[in-house]
Amino acid sequence: MLALGQLDAGIVCTGAFADPKLSQSCKVLLVPQLPGEGSYYRSFIVVRAGDPARRFEDLRGHSAVFTDPLSLTGYLYPISRLCAMGQKPSAFFMALSFSHSHDRSIAVVVDGLADAAAVDSAVFGDWLERDAAHSKELRIIERSGPFPSPPIIVRSSLAVHERDRLRKAFLNLTATAGGRAILKQVGWAGLKDPDPEYLDRLQATGVFMKGLHGQNCISP
Repeated sequence: MLALGQLDAGIVCTGAFADPKLSQSCKVLLVPQLPGEGSYYRSFIVVRAGDPARRFEDLRGHSAVFTDPLSLTGYLYPISRLCAMGQKPSAFFMALSFSHSHDRSIAVVVDGLADAAAVDSAVFGDWLERDAAHSKELRIIERSGPFPSPPIIVRSSLAVHERDRLRKAFLNLTATAGGRAILKQVGWAGLKDPDPEYLDRLQATGVFMKGLHGQNCISP
């Protein structure tokens, strides 16, 4: 809908924005600040606490749940790991499914419906924060390098004054207790303008995804 101009703004996964359909038709408005790592987040590969797996390679023959095919942390990162190993998901994993939610992926592994999941580090951190007992249920066996946090974007054709109004409205959330509560509810510590380092890493993410497609990694 953003690419078609049917929406003015949206909050999208970093992996989705790296797709040319969006990156060529939209601009980054603001960058959410995530607890712990600010403008960046990671992919966590998680298993149940009692699972014998200690590294990604140990998941061969296990069942896994991914988020969705556009998710950088919930799908593209583990796919890149498999590609580097010369493996296809359908051959490496005993079973594979999509949950369409990082929270749901966590619940699927906790409930024993899958052995492993790839999840957003910020979502995982929020899940741990909600109940300290959660730390005894799952174990992280791999952390990816840092990726740019999912941006708030606007369509490039949006009038400058409208873009400025949206930017001000979002930034004003940090000025009141109610606004800060809303940000906390979605897992954000704050918002800031994109700096050159963030934009460079966002571009590098696009190169990373293009490489996956070029190597035919993103296939069954």
